[in-house]
Amino acid sequence: MRKARKSLFGVLATLLLAAVAFAVPAGSAIAASKGSGSPIAAEAKKKCKKGFVRKKKKCVRKKTTGTTGTPWAEGRWAGHYAENGVELLFNVVGSRLYTGGFDSFFVYVPCTDGFIDPVSIAPVQASIASNGDFSGSGVYSPGFGNPVPWQLSGHISGRSITGGTFTAGPYIGFYGGSCDVTTHFTAQWIAAYTF
Repeated sequence: MRKARKSLFGVLATLLLAAVAFAVPAGSAIAASKGSGSPIAAEAKKKCKKGFVRKKKKCVRKKTTGTTGTPWAEGRWAGHYAENGVELLFNVVGSRLYTGGFDSFFVYVPCTDGFIDPVSIAPVQASIASNGDFSGSGVYSPGFGNPVPWQLSGHISGRSITGGTFTAGPYIGFYGGSCDVTTHFTAQWIAAYTF
């Protein structure tokens, strides 16, 4: 009777060990012994996608303050001309300053015939150099009258623009006079979105 119990116990112990061996793959045991096969360890070694950082074993989105690797803030900007307080709205993304779909650089352009030509110039854009200096130029075609050449320049750093100048002209106005103006502006970053 005792021999039968011992034999039965031996058979059950062998079956139990065999069941455990089949339940756990051999590779897992080896990997676990090296510390790199567990799901937690593997997850900790994965790299986060661009724009994310690892915190407490999870990838979370980086907090941004309107900048993305440039020494100036990207997003929506607002400024004013020193001469008359007219508001300017535009975008800055990467190395480009530009007016959005509803923006323009509005100027009152005096002409030699005594008339003042109100002109809303768009689109306007400028390239930003690595030191923050920006410049751009173009020709605005109003659809009637003569084309208006324009130039834009200034310096951007952090969340402010200084030394901004915007020139419209010279061009021949509606009544035949020569029209030309240079305005000066500063601007500040207002939001991370763009239009």
